[in-house]
Amino acid sequence: MKKVFLLSVSILLFSFVFVPFYLSAQQNQDIAPDPECTVLLKRRVELKEEKLKKIEDAYRSGICRYFDYNVAKTAVVDAKIVLYRYTGERKELMTTLEEKLNWSKEQYRAVEAVYKVGATLSDQLIDAELAMIDAELELKQEKNLQTSIPPLNQKAGNKTATTDDTKSDSNGSRYVAGIARHFFMQGKHNESLQKIEEAVRLDPENANAYAYQGLGWAQFNLGDIEAAKKTWAKCLELDSKNAAALNGLGWAAWRETKKDDAVKHWEKAIAAAPNATAALSGLCLAYEEKGDKENAAKYYKMWLKVDPKNEEAQKGLERTE
Repeated sequence: MKKVFLLSVSILLFSFVFVPFYLSAQQNQDIAPDPECTVLLKRRVELKEEKLKKIEDAYRSGICRYFDYNVAKTAVVDAKIVLYRYTGERKELMTTLEEKLNWSKEQYRAVEAVYKVGATLSDQLIDAELAMIDAELELKQEKNLQTSIPPLNQKAGNKTATTDDTKSDSNGSRYVAGIARHFFMQGKHNESLQKIEEAVRLDPENANAYAYQGLGWAQFNLGDIEAAKKTWAKCLELDSKNAAALNGLGWAAWRETKKDDAVKHWEKAIAAAPNATAALSGLCLAYEEKGDKENAAKYYKMWLKVDPKNEEAQKGLERTE
């Protein structure tokens, strides 16, 4: 298990240090992936796949342990996740994250079976369950972040930005905001807050409100709800239909137990962007908690229309229909 821990640490260090930022090429044309970095990341995947093949052959020949094969396969999957996040290959990223979750579930079942016959320690079972939980959280967070934060060159409601919205980044605000988004996606909220504040200083009247939208989320995730609310209010002054800001105000109100206000904000958010699953999940939660199964089911169906494989939405619809 020590090997697994060291492997996980090395992967995290690689993704935070080697990859300076990643933004989806489909979502953000202002900051494209560096071709040289992409080549290196692809080569890294190839080498890990070659290593996995050798270890798999050795395992089948009885030369090495299944544990070694498990570690090598996990390393390949994690290397692909780093690559696809950097290049912005959304479909491949989600497929690989799902593969990681399925693999971790398979490993958990295998360890559980061995544990039940007394052939392994409880610590190994705990580690296997932790790996499964981490994989599921990673997949859920990726889904939520991609739907709750509109891309830099996109307005609310999934409309393509105008020429004015995508004009050259003369003051560097967009570039800095992009780096802030990278930190946010990695869960590094202090670093994200610092960069997004810098972007706001560079362009206080940011026409597409992206900087204020990101600043609000950074403040919210650091627990400064009041500051986040003020920032999102500024964002809505610039873009009254900014779904991310409306969604954020909804969750801020929910945290303050102002549940009716939360519903109003979320309904505005999905009116602006019908695929905003973070707002849809909030509406499902609110109406189900009220006992209003009809409305809860309606929003669960909308959620599933956007994300058909979402288990939480599927279970929610089963409860409320």
